Amino acid sequence: MASDQPVIRPRWIHAGWPTAVLVFATAYVLLPGLARDCVFLLGNLLPIAAIVTSLRIYPLTYRLPWYLAGTGVTLMTVPNVVWIIQVDLLGRASATPWGYVALACGHLTLLSGSVAIVLRHAPTDPGGVMHAALVGLGLSGPIWQVLVRPGLVAAGVPPLRRGALLIIVVALMTLLGTLLRVLKTTVKARANLYFFILAMAGGMAAVVAMALTAGPHRTTATLLAESLWFTAYFGCAAAALHPSVVDLTTPDGVHPDDLSARRMLSTAAVLSMPALTAGVTLAVGGSPDVLMLIVSTLVCIPLLLVRFWNLAVRRMKAEQALAHQASHDELTGLPNRRTLLEEVDAAMRRLRAGALPSVGVLFCDLDGFKPINDTLGHQAGDDVLRVVGHRLRQCVRGADVVGRFGGDEFLVVCGGVDEREVGDPAERIRRSLSEPVRVRGEACVVGASVGVAVTTGDDAASGEALIARADQAMYAIKQSRGGARRAA
Repeated sequence: MASDQPVIRPRWIHAGWPTAVLVFATAYVLLPGLARDCVFLLGNLLPIAAIVTSLRIYPLTYRLPWYLAGTGVTLMTVPNVVWIIQVDLLGRASATPWGYVALACGHLTLLSGSVAIVLRHAPTDPGGVMHAALVGLGLSGPIWQVLVRPGLVAAGVPPLRRGALLIIVVALMTLLGTLLRVLKTTVKARANLYFFILAMAGGMAAVVAMALTAGPHRTTATLLAESLWFTAYFGCAAAALHPSVVDLTTPDGVHPDDLSARRMLSTAAVLSMPALTAGVTLAVGGSPDVLMLIVSTLVCIPLLLVRFWNLAVRRMKAEQALAHQASHDELTGLPNRRTLLEEVDAAMRRLRAGALPSVGVLFCDLDGFKPINDTLGHQAGDDVLRVVGHRLRQCVRGADVVGRFGGDEFLVVCGGVDEREVGDPAERIRRSLSEPVRVRGEACVVGASVGVAVTTGDDAASGEALIARADQAMYAIKQSRGGARRAA
């Protein structure tokens, strides 16, 4: 990486992550009391230091995700600090439950930072990312109801702490699903995303293991379960420090938004899992978690609304693109023949209704265009037509309509002009098109014969008749200059 900024080599991260996890986990399990909790706090602080370092040494173009991630991890240190003060130093039986509220808020803020990353990739794969988020959300229900909640209830964990852990489970699973999908939209930042996924999976494993080993006393099994949080903390730190972080918010792949029957059925299946799990729990005599159903529903609704909005926008853009293609010339982007005829007819109706004093039409036929096609090829001819279309737009008023009538013929529809006024844009067009056009390093000169026709409504001319008059006027000009009219 050619830069005068300090760079941390990827192999340092790859070797340092498992080493740090092993050292801190071993120390956490073996050390007693206050020393153990200080090790945990230090492990919690290291991601913050890594994020600050990353913001200083890497030229990150989009920093919001890391500001949110740093804030989230900082909030997650609150229960650890509270525990050390109240339990280790003051000798109380347990810490205040509000520390777990801070823990839940920290995870939600960290989730927001990850969502900011996902949103940078979502436009390249909106259906896939949203589907992955819904799958993660749906799977969080059974994981909570079957693996996590029973152990917490059996251990007598207070409802407030259970609620905080439920939010963490839902957030981690939803985020894990989206990050796995985002892997498909980037190659350069995959190493970074792998560490993020390790962090989310490590956090999820820690929650499940802690629930399975929950009890009134901290046993070796409990300590081992809690040490899994180092996987999450150091995964976040490794993601922040890995050099691929500079490419994290820049997708380099595009995937079609395929709303297939298979995807719809799988989405319906995973979204029904929380309710089905609750129903099965009730059927076997258990007590389903109403809070889990409420949280999963509250998260699901905005995700589905975003998905529906995305599909509606896609459909609207597709309809607009089709309408534009049907009414505009593909080569020049100008209105096509059909649209020009409609514009002339609409102007004539306004004229008859008294909304316009007159309607003028300029019929432009290029001179010397065929030799360009014959000598330089049709691609060069297409380039010339694009330049002509651009120059024509610059020669008329903003309210006038310029379009390609066919071949090398162009039409300008002017409302509210008389014979004298319509001559001004005609002369500007002749002068503009007489200027050479550079095509493939050669200067090509194409002139234009411009016929003009104006009606004030006193005659019974139709739109087609008005265009025919302008065409005849153009032909007369071409004949007067000795030009041969192009074969139809």
